[in-house]
Amino acid sequence: MAMAKVILRRTVKILGLLFALLVLFILEENIRGRIELNAYKKELRAKGEKLTLEELGIPKVPKEGNGTEALLKAADELAALGKTCRLASDGQSSKMKMISPGRARSLLKQTELPSPSHPDGQPPAPHGWDDLGAELAGARPLLEQLKNALNQPVLGIEIDYEKGFETPLPHLVNLRHLARWLASAAINDLHHGNSADAVKNIQTIASLTRFQKDERLLISQLVRMAVGSIGLNVTWEALQSPEWNDAQLEQLQRIWQLNNFAADMEQCFETERVMGEIEYTMLRGSAKKRWKAMEGIKLLESFELTNETQWGLDSDFIKHIRSFLWWIAWSRHDELHNLQDWQNLIEGARLAALEKSWSNAKSFLNVEKEIGKNGLYDQCRFMFSLNRSPLSRAVFSAIRCKIQRELTVTAIALKRYQLRHGKLPGSLSLLVPEFLPDLPRDYMNGKPLRYRLLRPSQGDSALNKNGSFTLYSVGENGRDDGGDPNPPPEKKNSKNMWDGLDFVWPMPSTQKEVEAAEAAAKK
Repeated sequence: MAMAKVILRRTVKILGLLFALLVLFILEENIRGRIELNAYKKELRAKGEKLTLEELGIPKVPKEGNGTEALLKAADELAALGKTCRLASDGQSSKMKMISPGRARSLLKQTELPSPSHPDGQPPAPHGWDDLGAELAGARPLLEQLKNALNQPVLGIEIDYEKGFETPLPHLVNLRHLARWLASAAINDLHHGNSADAVKNIQTIASLTRFQKDERLLISQLVRMAVGSIGLNVTWEALQSPEWNDAQLEQLQRIWQLNNFAADMEQCFETERVMGEIEYTMLRGSAKKRWKAMEGIKLLESFELTNETQWGLDSDFIKHIRSFLWWIAWSRHDELHNLQDWQNLIEGARLAALEKSWSNAKSFLNVEKEIGKNGLYDQCRFMFSLNRSPLSRAVFSAIRCKIQRELTVTAIALKRYQLRHGKLPGSLSLLVPEFLPDLPRDYMNGKPLRYRLLRPSQGDSALNKNGSFTLYSVGENGRDDGGDPNPPPEKKNSKNMWDGLDFVWPMPSTQKEVEAAEAAAKK
């Protein structure tokens, strides 16, 4: 009995000591987190970084002369109409259909249009040119309403950034649908030889990117870039039409030369960082919000346990313990880690913008960590900052948009040169200054785009009857692979131009290639 009492006393002392050590550890972690976070914020402010909405000074959107209400009304009505007019609204005509690496199918040369996607159980939608024309005729009043809204001096919506990542953004839903309607209208115009109206519709897509120009949210700018990319895809299609004169091509070229729809990633990341600060304040103040944010996060995912729930690692009890420990000990550690990652991203975006090159900024941008690349300690204290989707790809998306715009403007200039001089130029320098103010830039490495003139003896004689060319960026690897559009081995089945060793401006596929691809798809 006496021995049992001794063991009990020792056990109580050991447990008390362990509890005291745990309290001291938590206290040390809390204090250290506060000190390091405050020191880092002081360091950032000494560099001139802005960490609050007041410091960012985001301007208010003027209400007078603002075409937003009319634009969103047209967007809602076109979205509703799109449920029955699926051919015009689905977006198949706004995509660049790659047949093989470096070759794309021109819709203008086809007798039928791609069938739109449709819910299961419904019959296939019509896909003839007459069907497309009928759908567009029914939408014409709404498209005119949209164009009138975009002609207003002010375009923009007031965003409540104070709500952090819970900021409502209902206006984003239908913007890509608007671009798809306009793309379908431009394709239809081109099919009927109406180049002037096609240019107007492409101009309207470019104008649509102005709507979100001042929204400093990553999702807003990704939608904006998607809208601009739709316009550039349609412009590629437009260049396959023979119905052009130099004045119309000059107008088409000017549309994209004056429209820089690629996001200012530095501003976006600065605002997202501030919204992250707002979010951490909210997480510390609300257990309910922490619980909601934890949904879907699995502890020790990288340890590949066959049954996590068997160990209780994913149980509600453990989640409550993790939430409490994070709140009392590690929230400042997590916030510090988040700020450090954002700073790397911001500096990478600044370098990419300054040098107009992705390659030199990559080392700053590849800073995201995935669950499993850190130990249990870091996974517990960095509970939220380790679970962000890779953001450096957003900078890459902006760079890619810039490259697509440069390729498009250059291709238009090449076509103008060919119309005026009866042949393609031997080098891009011959386009300056008659058709371009400067040599077009490759934003992958900051150097000029690559260009090579092909002679009739090279490649497909049908394409090179009057001479043809290879125009390209060096691609994500930053290496000149001679204009090779084929993907690397790990993406060997991809036809996407952005997966190629080089980013190559697509040439139109021959009818024989289209038929072969369609036959292969049916097998």
